Amino acid sequence: MKSTNLALINIEAEGQASRSLVPFGMQQIGDSLGIVRRAPAAEMTDEMRKAVVAALGEGHSLSAQEFAALVSSASALPNPVAKDSFAWAAVARPADVERLMRAVMVYHRFNVQAVEISEKIGANDEFRKFVRQSSAPEETPLGELLDAERRHVDRIAGFMESVTSFADKATAVFANEDWTIGAVLVLTSAVSGFAHSRDILGSGWELSHSPSVECLDAVEAVRMELAYAARQVNESHGINLLSYSLSALSGVRRSLFDGGADFRTAMAVLGVDEEDEGRLVTLAANVRYFMEAADRLEEALKNGGFTEGDVPAVTSHVLVRKYLMTAAEALDIPWETVRDQFVLRPSVAPSEIETFVDAIEKAAFSAKLENISKDRSQPIVNVTLAAEHYMYSRLYWIDAGQRVLASDPGVRLVDLRSILEMEPEIAGSTEVLTRAGAIDRTDMEELERHLEWLLAVYGLPVSNAAIERVIASKGEVLDDIVLLA
Repeated sequence: MKSTNLALINIEAEGQASRSLVPFGMQQIGDSLGIVRRAPAAEMTDEMRKAVVAALGEGHSLSAQEFAALVSSASALPNPVAKDSFAWAAVARPADVERLMRAVMVYHRFNVQAVEISEKIGANDEFRKFVRQSSAPEETPLGELLDAERRHVDRIAGFMESVTSFADKATAVFANEDWTIGAVLVLTSAVSGFAHSRDILGSGWELSHSPSVECLDAVEAVRMELAYAARQVNESHGINLLSYSLSALSGVRRSLFDGGADFRTAMAVLGVDEEDEGRLVTLAANVRYFMEAADRLEEALKNGGFTEGDVPAVTSHVLVRKYLMTAAEALDIPWETVRDQFVLRPSVAPSEIETFVDAIEKAAFSAKLENISKDRSQPIVNVTLAAEHYMYSRLYWIDAGQRVLASDPGVRLVDLRSILEMEPEIAGSTEVLTRAGAIDRTDMEELERHLEWLLAVYGLPVSNAAIERVIASKGEVLDDIVLLA
């Protein structure tokens, strides 16, 4: 009999429901809820179990199917790189693999030769600038361009050597080491004067000190008078008074100034016989003028601290200054701007003056030097330093060009320009790879092998913790599993 009480009805219904589950069975319920019974653990030896624990850690139970998948995937792994390889430190997390693989793919996408040439150029932006700015035909081989630049550098080096050598030879004659462009141009322009007086200057000179400007001015003025008087006497009677010392002319002097000697007789001693009274009087006047000029010369020398024996040496100083002043005027270079650079040394050996005059006669750099700078007060050392900088900047990029040429002997200007256009993308991937430690092509291949191994490792059917254990051991924890399987 059924109860009419609601509470009892409820209880009865629950009882019937629980009894009604039995026909369906627990298996059907599990299936409907997606519940799968755990397969039994795979059977393995103690050694294999230790190997699995070493790889996966404690607490892992593998079914026969899971164990077979692990062994199969571990056996298929490529060989890892050497334990001491830089590649192990290149990847810190899985995301690094994708970034590095992308860089490797970009690296391989370009022509291998293009990448190598870009590497040979390196950080040499001067070479890149030359390639971009060269006006040569695009088909011109790099080798031809390098040869032309080397010849240009050789000319610069020759110019530097000529100027420096010339300045050194001039410094042996003049008490100056800080030559300017203007002074060197004056020296080279005075070549005709030096060549004309080569015999006079060639014996050098030996003085106790260098003559002052005032002494040189006085000696030069008197020398002109002496030369005029001597020429008059030489033209009228064929005797060169300048070839006699003042001591040898003492008898003539006494006959003209002191008395006690006959002028006609004194001149006869020197080889001049003059019977004509008129000509004798003119001769006496010219000789007297010569002797008075000689007295003024002696006084100028004395005031300058010199003696009669110093006349040839002081005269050499006067001649050199005269030639230089004439050259400066011809070049429109104010003498006062270069005068201080032309103080002759008090003592100059014949070999030094000879070497210097030879250098002036052979100097072939004046035109180039004059074109370098309109500022003639520019020190020569600045010119040589600028030329040296220019030369070495050229040699710097020529060196890069030589490396490129060694890599590809037939590379042309157009090829290089194409490579430079690719360089930003090449450089981006190369920078990523360089930071990873891949410096050259061998490193690149090693890094690529490591990345392939990592991709395979990350695909193993194990937990993240197990992956970390495999990588930390550099693959060693999988070796026993593969060997014992």
